Amino acid sequence: MMGARPHLRQVAVWTGAHVAVRVEEYGFDYVLYPYMLYVGGEGILHLAGSGAGNAKAGFWLGFLLLTAASLLLNLVYIRIYDWSRRDWFGIEALRHSALARRLSGSSQGAFTIGAAAFVFLSIWHSPLFATLAVRSRSAEYTMGRQDWAVFGAAVLVSNAGWALLVTAGVELLFVAKRVLGL
Repeated sequence: MMGARPHLRQVAVWTGAHVAVRVEEYGFDYVLYPYMLYVGGEGILHLAGSGAGNAKAGFWLGFLLLTAASLLLNLVYIRIYDWSRRDWFGIEALRHSALARRLSGSSQGAFTIGAAAFVFLSIWHSPLFATLAVRSRSAEYTMGRQDWAVFGAAVLVSNAGWALLVTAGVELLFVAKRVLGL
């Protein structure tokens, strides 16, 4: 039983870190993102003197502001993660697991799995997880030139994917409202 406690402590750290990031993600994705795309950007333009009713420009301003905020927030996360040199999310442990070694046996299979994981993690979680999951393994807790390109791509895929999902959701609500006569 004594040998299991460090493992339980590690699982508790991973769980706590995932919960903290998930709370931020939910607030960003389900509150701030819809608001900024459909109200916030237009409101900022109005305050700046561009006039009301500029919904298209407001949407793009909201998208740009959210992308910049996402970039900065995830950059802070990566810097803290690498600075602390601690596997807060279990990604390094997973990377060194027998399953990861087995999946990386074929380069084509590893690329396909890596690309799918990258897109999934970028959109449904965060650019942080997408970057950490697929960054180079040459040195732990460091970002090389290629890793920064991966990070930039993850921020773009994440924000474009989420903007598309939010837009589709809002459009579906408007269609449902018209169809139901509400």
